[in-house]
Amino acid sequence: DRLSALTQELQKSGIRATAGPDWIEIEGGQMTPAWIHCYQDHRIAMSFTMARLRCPKLQIDQPDCVKKSFPTFWELWNKVMSAIPQIQS
Repeated sequence: DRLSALTQELQKSGIRATAGPDWIEIEGGQMTPAWIHCYQDHRIAMSFTMARLRCPKLQIDQPDCVKKSFPTFWELWNKVMSAIPQIQS
């Protein structure tokens, strides 16, 4: 259940969120460092990686799950991050 997974991981990182069978409501909040479980889902891993732009200390477990759809994701992510000196992951 991807909506439930997203809700749980957002809540772990300090974001207020609730989900139903076919919806998610994100109220927001201040994101705090957390260990994000990806459930072997490349979309969750990549989504929370983008959240690292706001909270660089988010940790993504199972980072290799992105290989399913985007094998060079981490290589490109590192290139982008190295080009933005004020934001370091």
